[in-house]
Amino acid sequence: MSEVGEHEAFHTVVPPFNAHVFRCPLCRDYTTVLSPLSFISLEVAVCENCGREFLIENDAAHVLAH
Repeated sequence: MSEVGEHEAFHTVVPPFNAHVFRCPLCRDYTTVLSPLSFISLEVAVCENCGREFLIENDAAHVLAH
């Protein structure tokens, strides 16, 4: 039997993230969205530049209708 402590190493599992670059439909500047998915089917993202939310649907950026 072993004790958990200095004698055993802990391995942290970090999922790989994909960087998706979109043009914000509101300010028209480029922004990066990190996602563990290679294809984003539906997600709400926040623009790095203007700080407003937009919709990503089928890997394309759209204005979010409120």
